[in-house]
Amino acid sequence: MPPTLTIRPSDLCAATPATRPSRCALVRRLCIAAVAAAATAAHPGAVAAQSLEPTALVDQRGGATLAVDAADDLVVAGLGPRVVVYSRTEEGFTPIGRSPVLPAVVEEIALGTHAALVGVRGGDVHVVDLREPARPRLGALVANGADRRHVDPASGSASEPVQPSLAWSAEGVAVVTEGSRLRLTDLRDPLAAGSSATLELEGTAVGVVRDAVGVIVGTADGTLRRLVAEPAAPAQSRLEALPAPMPADMERLADASGVRLLSVHAPNPEMISVVDLASNENDRMRMGLFSRPQRSAIADGRAWMASPGGTGIVSTALPKSPLRLDYRTTDTLPLPEGAMTYDLAATETHLFVAAGASGLLVYRLDGSSRPPLVTASRDAVNIVFDVAVTSGHAVVATRWGWCTLALGEALRLQECVDTPTAPLTVAASGGWAVVGAHRVIDPPPPDPNRRDVTEIHVLGPHPETGVGLHPIRVIERWGDGQPVAAAIEGRFAYVATLHDRLLVVDLLAQPWPAVVHKLELGVDVTDLAVRAGRAIVAHRRGLVSGILDFDPNAALSPSPARSLEFVPNSFLIPPAAAMTTKHWLVANGQAVYVVSPDEEAVGTVVGQIDLPEFAPPVMAQQLPPIMPGTQGHGRDVVGIDVDPVSGAAWVSHGVSGLFEVNLTLPGFPEVRTHHDTPGSARAIAASGSTLYVADGDGGLAVVHRRDWTAPGRVFLPWARR
Repeated sequence: MPPTLTIRPSDLCAATPATRPSRCALVRRLCIAAVAAAATAAHPGAVAAQSLEPTALVDQRGGATLAVDAADDLVVAGLGPRVVVYSRTEEGFTPIGRSPVLPAVVEEIALGTHAALVGVRGGDVHVVDLREPARPRLGALVANGADRRHVDPASGSASEPVQPSLAWSAEGVAVVTEGSRLRLTDLRDPLAAGSSATLELEGTAVGVVRDAVGVIVGTADGTLRRLVAEPAAPAQSRLEALPAPMPADMERLADASGVRLLSVHAPNPEMISVVDLASNENDRMRMGLFSRPQRSAIADGRAWMASPGGTGIVSTALPKSPLRLDYRTTDTLPLPEGAMTYDLAATETHLFVAAGASGLLVYRLDGSSRPPLVTASRDAVNIVFDVAVTSGHAVVATRWGWCTLALGEALRLQECVDTPTAPLTVAASGGWAVVGAHRVIDPPPPDPNRRDVTEIHVLGPHPETGVGLHPIRVIERWGDGQPVAAAIEGRFAYVATLHDRLLVVDLLAQPWPAVVHKLELGVDVTDLAVRAGRAIVAHRRGLVSGILDFDPNAALSPSPARSLEFVPNSFLIPPAAAMTTKHWLVANGQAVYVVSPDEEAVGTVVGQIDLPEFAPPVMAQQLPPIMPGTQGHGRDVVGIDVDPVSGAAWVSHGVSGLFEVNLTLPGFPEVRTHHDTPGSARAIAASGSTLYVADGDGGLAVVHRRDWTAPGRVFLPWARR
C-alpha cells in the first residue's frame, strides 16, 4: 500500500507578512518532496527523469482565408493554417488540393512557378511544393520569425515580428524581407533548400514585388532597386538602382503589373502612388482605403484596394499616358454581406479576394469597375468561436452558423446550418446539444419588445433511429436578449442571456423540446455551469449561486427552491481585476472550476468550488496566479476544461495557446505543458485523451494530450516533467 499523506501548508503560511515568504517557500519544498516520495512508493518502477510524450496536433478543419496569390490558371489561398490550391475549370475555380497543417494561420502567400512561399502568423516563412498541385507538400522553413523579434532589455518582453514581404525571382530564388536586409534562398528544388544568403539594404525594406522582368525591392526612402539573383550562389546576387523613384514616404510596395508599380504611403495610408518604369512618369492620389496598407492589385487597367472597413474594394483607372490619376474614375465594388477584404491578387482575366470567413471570392474582369462574381468558395467550418462534444460528435459555432462533425480517426463533416448572426454559445452532454443564436428584426417592428429574437437550436438523437446528433427544433423567444452561455444536465438545458435571464429547456418535452421556465438573474452573465441541480453563474463582479429544485412527482417544470443569492467573490477574484475581467466556468466531477485573468499578477487565477448538498457553495482551493509570461494576453483567457480523474485543467489563452495545469496538490498549481495552436484558442472540449479546440481563425483544432494517469510515470512539478 502506498503511504497516505495529509498535507496542510496553509496554517504554516498564514504567518505575519514578514515571515510568510520564507515559511511558504520551505513548506512548498517539503510538500513537493513528500509528494515525490509518495509517488515513487506508489510506482516503484517509475523513473523520475522519464520524458512524457508531447502534446500534438493530430487533426484540423477550416479557418479563415487571409491571403491569396494567383498565376495563370492556378490560385493558392490560405484556409486557417493550410493552403488550398484552386484550378480553373469551366464552372470557375475549383479546389483540387490542400496542404498539411502549418504551425500557424496563413497570412501571406507568394506564388512561384513550382512552389509557394507561405508566411504564417508569428513571422515564419515556409515553402509549399506545388509540382503536383493536387498534392501540396511542405518544404523547408525559409525564415524564422523569432529572428525578427525585438527584445526590450528592460522588460525582457519580445515584440511580434512584422510580417515579411515575399517574392520569387524568375530563377527560383525565394526573396524575404527582414528589416534592412533581404534573405535569398535557392529553392529550385522546394523540398531541398539550397544555399542561402542575405543582402544589406541602405534603408528599411517596405516590399518586394515581381514584375515581368524580375523582383523589385522598395525601401522607405522611396528608392527602387531591381534584384539580379544568382540561384547557384545567392551571396553573389546584387541590387541595381532604378531611375524612377517613389515618393519618400512609401510604406508598402503593393503590386506590379507590366511596367506599373503601385505603393501605399505613410503617415496617411489613404494616399497611393503609381510609377511607370518605361516612361519614368509617376503620380499620386488620395483614396479612401483600408486603415492599414494591404497588398493591392493592378489589373484590367485599374488599381484595386480594400475599401474602408474592408467591406468592399476601391478601384481607380490608370491612364496609359500621360499618367494622371483622377478621383472621378474611382468606384467601389461591394462584397457579399459579411465578407471582408484581407488580401487581393489578380491575373489578366480575374480578380481574387481573400475574404476571411467568406473564403475565396473570384471576379471575372470585364473592363468595368464592378466585375461579376463567378466563384465564392467558403469552407463550412470557417472561424470557430465555440465547441462542445457529446456521444462521438462535435458541435462548433462558426461565423455563419453551426456544424456537427463525427469524431474518429479523422473529422467528418455531417451537417451545417446557417444562422442570421454568428452563434454565441454551444453546450453538449448526454447525446444532446444546444446552440444559442440571436437576430435583430430590421426594420424594427412597432413593438420594441419584439425587436430581437433569441434562437435556441436543439440537437439530439434522430427521432426514429435514436442515434446520431441531428437538428430537432429551433426555439424562438422574443425580447430575452443574446445568449451568452449554456449548459446541459440530464434532460434540461440552461441558456443565460444578456438580459440577465436564465432559460430552462426541457429536452424531452412532448411533442418537442420547449422552454419551461425563466429566471431573472439580475447580473451581467459571462458564463454558466450546472452541477447536481445547482446553477453557478459567473459575472464581472463574482459569482451567483442558486438551487434548482426538481420534484420527480410534480410537473416537469423546475422551480427555484429559494431566490438566487450572491456568493462573496473576494476569496476568488482579486478586487483589482474583478471589475474589469471576465470569468469562465466548467462543471466536472463534483466541483465547478473557475478561471479568470489577473492582469496585475500577470497570470491566471484558477479556483475550485465544492458543492455540498443543501448548503451554499464553498471555496475548496484558491490558486495563486499561474502562467507567467502571458502579459498583454490576460484577457484572451476564454475557456477551461478539467479532467476529474487526472486533476488536469486545460486553460485556453487565445494567441498564447493551451496550458495544462496540475490541480492535484491544493495550493500549488503547476503548468505541466503548453501547446500553441495555429490560431487563437477560444474554447475547449475534452473527450478522453483528445482536446477539441475552437481555434478562431485557425478553425477547429484536434490536440492529443498527455496521459498523466498511465502506470510507471511520475510528474515532478519542480522539474516540469
